[in-house]
Amino acid sequence: EMEFEIETGQRGSQVCIYNSHRYRHIRNNKKGSGSWHCINKESSAIDIAAASIIYKIRSRQSNADMDIFCSMINSLNVPNSSFSWKSIKAITKLDVRSGWSSCQICNQCGNLIHDMKLELCKECDCDNLLEFYYYSLAEQLQHILLIPTMYDQMTKQREQNEEKLRVTTYADILMDEPDTSFTMTINADGIVSKNQHVALWPVMFMLNEIPLPTRRYSESIVLVGVIPAKKHPSNKSFETILNIVSEQCKQLESGISYFIPGHGEKTLKFFLIAACSDKPAQSLLQNTVAYNANYGCARCFIQGEVFSGSNKNGKHFNIKVFPYGKYDQRNSHVCEKLVDEIEDNQMPVYGHRGRCPLTQLKYFNYGESFLFDTLHTLYLGIFKQMCLLLFSKAKEHRCQNWSLFKKINAIEYGLKSIKIPTTTSRRFRSMKHIARLKANEYRSLMHQGSTVLLNAMTPKYRRHFALLLSVINIASKDNICYDDLQLIESLSNQFVKQWQEIFGLRNMSSNIHSLLHLHETVGFIGPLYIHDVESMTHGATHYGQQLISHMQYYRQAIIESLRPDYPLKLLLLNERMLNHKFTMSDDIRVSKEIPADFYIREQEQLKIMSTQTFIFHHKLAVKHLHFKTISATT
Repeated sequence: EMEFEIETGQRGSQVCIYNSHRYRHIRNNKKGSGSWHCINKESSAIDIAAASIIYKIRSRQSNADMDIFCSMINSLNVPNSSFSWKSIKAITKLDVRSGWSSCQICNQCGNLIHDMKLELCKECDCDNLLEFYYYSLAEQLQHILLIPTMYDQMTKQREQNEEKLRVTTYADILMDEPDTSFTMTINADGIVSKNQHVALWPVMFMLNEIPLPTRRYSESIVLVGVIPAKKHPSNKSFETILNIVSEQCKQLESGISYFIPGHGEKTLKFFLIAACSDKPAQSLLQNTVAYNANYGCARCFIQGEVFSGSNKNGKHFNIKVFPYGKYDQRNSHVCEKLVDEIEDNQMPVYGHRGRCPLTQLKYFNYGESFLFDTLHTLYLGIFKQMCLLLFSKAKEHRCQNWSLFKKINAIEYGLKSIKIPTTTSRRFRSMKHIARLKANEYRSLMHQGSTVLLNAMTPKYRRHFALLLSVINIASKDNICYDDLQLIESLSNQFVKQWQEIFGLRNMSSNIHSLLHLHETVGFIGPLYIHDVESMTHGATHYGQQLISHMQYYRQAIIESLRPDYPLKLLLLNERMLNHKFTMSDDIRVSKEIPADFYIREQEQLKIMSTQTFIFHHKLAVKHLHFKTISATT
């Protein structure tokens, strides 16, 4: 084991942060050495502690639950087991209090308050103060890089992205920067907690060069900060938060020295290039008006118009709609001038409320850096709106030629025969509950159940729905070329134009309009699956502190479990709890372990050659070659 000292000095313009005592258990292994684990080794206290932490985070256990869990394990006389959650934390020897900070921000004027005990803003005497807990980005990146083979995976994925996505702005950024530079995407989203009086607003970074699906695992996510707020954060308060974030990002851009197992010390650069969030969070990140206001689009200057009507009860309503058309695009050159005008007049101009602090970074720009969000804009937006119209029981919709309400029983029968891939997280429910489906259910229905819906439609509306499916399929290709971008733009325009003709101006929502900008997102960063950011947060008692500390404990547990001498039985248990689809080691992947009873004959043959215990798998992949067992005995 290597004992590290804290080093706070600077080397030129590069800061060295890797020599921290919190990483003293990390071994300086050679490349690829983390793939072998001890089969018969007795589990040490740190081994069991790592598995316990993974169990707590993945199963969402409270501290009290973990105390009971430890008591149960101790009652069974398990050697080296911990007595409580507190003792588990002590074994890890992580100083979770260092590296994170807290402050208060006035939700009215955006004033930054470092004293957490103050109850009033000194600038405007307002008591609407938000707490913001944030954690050092450099410390978290160092922690991620300590995960065995993580750096090697990132460099390999970087090369692949640069080769496959040559037509994108993202690839241009990779080619302009050295091989030791990487990119990130920011996400901010409101999450309902168990406490109905407090909502969470986590701000997260995703590293674009970490391979999928590892990129979306909690241990690979950089938790920038958390806002536990009783009220919705304002543009002023979020501008202050992004000022704090952008200052840290500037340090990452200038280069910081990290310690990488098997490689030693390396100076790496990380660039924030894009944002992917739902529309309310997107308006906060870009410091613009709400998405359903005048000039609310994050990508162009469409003003929108008010549609007036009345419901079945005769009550009048006014809603904002966005008619189909061609509009000027937002870009840094134009938007910077508008922001300067706002600072002079203190009034919103073309949707801008103020400056976006993230645009001070090298590759983050107005307009193009704000990506099309498939989860909220496509599945919970466009496709959900289409389903609600098609299966609506309202009289004004049932009598339309495009309505599928009268065919709902036949569609239900057809959907029951659809087999869903094992990679699908949630199968869609009955069409009778269409309004209550989750985002993943809409995703499953759109991709796996679309054939049933297409068969139920008449040719005119079948062709219209096929346009949307074609756009999404092309935009999800691994390799993107210029012809693909032109085709996505053409098909998207056809779909939106026909949508207005079929469903009317009343249903021209902001989500429908956003599809016109899908080709811009693909042209900037590549296929849709590259920039998807999924939520990984749930409720706690002290939201900011616990989320940050739990993330540190969890990532440290992952690092410990990937040590070469970690017990194999505990490793397999951890992987079951993590629910990772494959076990990865450089270019070799094996499917999950299967019972040895399936290979009785093979076990007898193996005993002739070796007395060791073997683990059995059905599938093995070496790079792009896949091997499967021909038969198995029972």
